[in-house]
Formats: sequence, C-alpha cells, structure tokens
Amino acid sequence: MTQMTNRRCLALHIEVAENQVQAFAQFLKRAGWSHYRQLAIDDEEAYDMQTTAERLRHAIASSGFAPR
Repeated sequence: MTQMTNRRCLALHIEVAENQVQAFAQFLKRAGWSHYRQLAIDDEEAYDMQTTAERLRHAIASSGFAPR
C-alpha cells in the first residue's frame, strides 16, 4: 500500500466475465457528474466516486475494453 494525500491506496485484482466487463465499461462511459452527485452524500464523495470510476475505466480500456 502507498500513501496518497494521507489516504491508503489499495491494489485490486478481480476476475470478471467478459460480458460483465463490457457492460460495466458502457456504464462508466455513460455515467456523469450528476449520477455520482445524486448518489453521494456531498460533493467530496461524488468527486471521489468519479475519480475512482475514471481509474477503473482506464484500467478496463487498458485491458482491451474501450467502448466508443
């Protein structure tokens, strides 16, 4: 684990079926600020959610699933 702005960072490894990855990649492409904000308790949490989603989207794209 590394420290990033006084927060612990975790490395995750998961196994997911290809169709589920494709569906989640589509979801991440379509999700916008208003979706995160609607589900968050405040702006900070919404930004954290959005940042994490973008990191996941990038990791998924790096493994070959980048919806257009």
